[in-house]
Amino acid sequence: MSSPIQKFHAVTDHVATGAQPGPQDFAWLREHGFTAVVNLNVPSARNYLRDEGDRVRALGMQYIAYPVDCSNLTTSVFEQFRACMAQAREGKVFVHCAANIKSTALVYAYRVRELGHDPVASLIEAMRTAELEPKWFEWFVRIGVTPSPTVRSVADEVRGQ
Repeated sequence: MSSPIQKFHAVTDHVATGAQPGPQDFAWLREHGFTAVVNLNVPSARNYLRDEGDRVRALGMQYIAYPVDCSNLTTSVFEQFRACMAQAREGKVFVHCAANIKSTALVYAYRVRELGHDPVASLIEAMRTAELEPKWFEWFVRIGVTPSPTVRSVADEVRGQ
């Protein structure tokens, strides 16, 4: 699916990730069946859209703001994200942050822990979608999504290609 949203990635039929949409991109999401937007972007981000919630709700979609501070990745970050996804579970959800790194990482953890997706195949896909920093791999191990040796071998494989 071609999208006007930078770094757009359809993860499943019901979940997609991407970078910060532009003001007109929310209409495209609605036209393509999305019913909810989860915004992980922090207000201090250079491309933060202050009226995003109003724009999304005006189009009849659900808006969930969960600004994630990547400098403090704890287990509760995942638990709160899981709660956001539960709120939007009945429809098609678009999850975004500033550059689709944070959103890719959180959706990777979600799809492995909540949807039962294969951790290796999902991690390879996530790494091809976004340039995940080492802190994310450490977090995946800490929250029990991916064992440490698996993270290292997958990271080496993807980086070697």
